[in-house]
Amino acid sequence: LEQWLEFLKAYPKELDGTKHLQKRLGYFFKDKALLFEALTHRSAVAEATRRYSGRDYIEFCKAIRWNERIEFLGDSILGLTISSILYSQNADLTEGQLSKIRAGLVSESTLARVAEKLGVAECLILGKGEEASGGRSRDAMLADSMEAIFGAIYLDGGTDVAKIQITRIYEPFFESGLNTFLMSDHKTRLQELTQKQFQITPEYIVVDEVGPDHLKQFTVECRLEGKVLGIGTGKSKKKSSIAAAINAFEKLSSSKG
Repeated sequence: LEQWLEFLKAYPKELDGTKHLQKRLGYFFKDKALLFEALTHRSAVAEATRRYSGRDYIEFCKAIRWNERIEFLGDSILGLTISSILYSQNADLTEGQLSKIRAGLVSESTLARVAEKLGVAECLILGKGEEASGGRSRDAMLADSMEAIFGAIYLDGGTDVAKIQITRIYEPFFESGLNTFLMSDHKTRLQELTQKQFQITPEYIVVDEVGPDHLKQFTVECRLEGKVLGIGTGKSKKKSSIAAAINAFEKLSSSKG
């Protein structure tokens, strides 16, 4: 730990940020070196090694590691925890459906959102080049660091503690993940229905786009051979097309009945 603290003298804001991060995590590390490792990018280690030589260099490399190896563990414990929860709480979903929801929950974009909520970005230990290129706000960087944090909790507290912490941290994302899947599934179901009835698949056309960049509102039409089947609006093209698919699916299903 002494060598870590020596290394982190170059990162006083990040070191201070780890105290607040642990509060937000609801978990305080017994071995804080694990948390430091989870937040350290290879660029920071590479930059620091240039200041060492000989025996000092060897000792530094033994003590200071970047987060790629611990991220490997975090990825596994996260996948297991998410799978267990989805399996126990969704008895009516098939294996394929559960796999799709899990993929969304452990995706880079979701992990980045989790990291943003916890304020991980302010604690990342980056080299100057990586910092200058915007690494602190990059989704891939945040996602990798979040997985590494889960790996660090696993090493520090064990499997049960890691599962409890992941479950608590992820709780707000389970409902949204399930809803996103169920909404997206309408596009698949609509495609299957139109292929069965008409042997063609629908297309989605953006017909309107209003508002400033940070408050865009899109209108999308779901069409089949030029005929409008459904219309949807939303804050993104994806959400609007899903809404249009739901509208179209409901109309086709009711007319069939």
